[in-house]
Amino acid sequence: MHDPMTVAFEIKSPFKDKKGDNNTLITIWHVDPQKDGTDDSCGWVMRARHGDKEILKRIKEDFAHHLKNQHWFKKSGEQQFSTIGLLTNMYRIAAYHHFKNNQSKTNEFLRKYAYDFIYLAENPFDCLGDIITNKFDAPRREHRDELKGLAGIIYADILNKDRKWYQHSKWHIHHWKIQLVFLRGLKRAKKTNNG
Repeated sequence: MHDPMTVAFEIKSPFKDKKGDNNTLITIWHVDPQKDGTDDSCGWVMRARHGDKEILKRIKEDFAHHLKNQHWFKKSGEQQFSTIGLLTNMYRIAAYHHFKNNQSKTNEFLRKYAYDFIYLAENPFDCLGDIITNKFDAPRREHRDELKGLAGIIYADILNKDRKWYQHSKWHIHHWKIQLVFLRGLKRAKKTNNG
């Protein structure tokens, strides 16, 4: 079982201690109600399951169509585009469905996050480029399934990027638990002085 509590905010002391740190006075926790059986039913980090199931279905169908008709990969399995180009195509399709076929919102989103797509395609540590290029030589069918699976990853990323700041679950005030951290320090100091 996972912990449903995530730190939403910390209120620090305005004064520095002997080590030069600002100690935490109050911690505000977001306690997830675990409505869907997970510790993130509120969507602290959006997953595809937090989005519209019908939109995700359409994205997956579009991905399958492009894979089947060799728009992204040749029959030999060779890429039709660069890794960045392919990932950007995938984002364009997912964003177009997310923004309900609004081309101007889709283009605005793509321009705003272009660097993120490039980094996600090419960074050396945790990138989708490894899946696109089939770096680990997965069998053809398995590789197609991995590519179709990118629909959920990309849709989740779009949901996170498109969410307004006030829609984040850290603002679910009704799920807050407030911890007065400074009281623990006072109790310890009292025990030390009495002990």
